[in-house]
Amino acid sequence: MKLPSFSLTSRLAGLSILSTAFALTSCQEDSPELGPPPSSEQASFSYAPTDSSANIIQFTAADPQVQAVWDFGNGESAEGPVVSAVYPRQGTYTVTLTVFTRGGNASTSEDITIDQDDPSLLDNELYQLLSGGAQGPGSKTWVIDSAADGHFGVGPEPAQAGLFPEYYAATALEKSGSGMYNDRYVFTFNGFGFDMVTNGDIYINTEHKDQFSGAVESPVGDYIAPFPDQLNESWSITEASDTTLTVSGNAFLSYYTGVQTYQIINIEEDELFLRFLDTKSPDLAWYIRLVPE
Repeated sequence: MKLPSFSLTSRLAGLSILSTAFALTSCQEDSPELGPPPSSEQASFSYAPTDSSANIIQFTAADPQVQAVWDFGNGESAEGPVVSAVYPRQGTYTVTLTVFTRGGNASTSEDITIDQDDPSLLDNELYQLLSGGAQGPGSKTWVIDSAADGHFGVGPEPAQAGLFPEYYAATALEKSGSGMYNDRYVFTFNGFGFDMVTNGDIYINTEHKDQFSGAVESPVGDYIAPFPDQLNESWSITEASDTTLTVSGNAFLSYYTGVQTYQIINIEEDELFLRFLDTKSPDLAWYIRLVPE
């Protein structure tokens, strides 16, 4: 599944440019007055849960006459004076309303709290592919695709030729003995649970070896360190121009570089291809390819 791209920032910028251009044209043809910018009161809004679900929130702009653009804080956006947003997962979300007039724009943000998950709202293909979904087995275990070339590698950050390991890609089974191939990653749909099953050890970037007691040099480069299973953690997906997967606690995926958030380059029933950064080497990006166990 190739992931869609959108940018709320670019949309806001475009609307701002259009608003300014309209105002300038009007100024030249009709009047030197652009008009005042919108007030904070005009940018305010109210919200309430809908009758259908406490996790579906209706938002209403205070001034229905202005151009209203919404950022729901969940990776989604909308336009219009009265809109609705779906929040399947519990948590706190920052909602921002930006309004535009001939005189400029103004924004207001508020935090809303969703008290509990509503799995019935999670009709999301990404969730189903990653975790099995509500109608499927309910959980899915992923492992490194160790038998295929290119299952692990590194490239430049930012990418130059594309989202693939330009600098180096491991051949099949090249990292045997590193502690990478015996790890299991279990994503559960209900409760968004995540288990990292290490079987006792993990593979870590050399730059991070001092963070792990007992780390020793791996026979295939970098370091291997003792590390217990990380169970009862959680996962989340943020859908944006670069859709990401994040795991909680001390858990991570495959190769430790100090991060817990991974860009999803591709996800299908039988492949999860991820790109992630390195806190000690900001000019590098790492890649891993996982398959269902």
